[in-house]
Amino acid sequence: TPDIGCQGQRYWLQGFSGHGILPTLAGARAVADAILGEDDLLALYQGIDNPRFPGGSLLAAPLEAVGKAWYRLRDVI
Repeated sequence: TPDIGCQGQRYWLQGFSGHGILPTLAGARAVADAILGEDDLLALYQGIDNPRFPGGSLLAAPLEAVGKAWYRLRDVI
């Protein structure tokens, strides 16, 4: 899930892998506007709660590895 936000004068946009160009451009526009003083769009993004990884930190790495292996195998087949 894309994560867009700021803390003080630090802004970030991350997690756009596979979401296409339009969400990336919309997020970049929100951050650019916030840097220029218009933070209405950025406030919308900051209100979105990103879900936590299922299984918590204990299972996150193994499940991620299994998922990557599955899609790698699927690409080969």
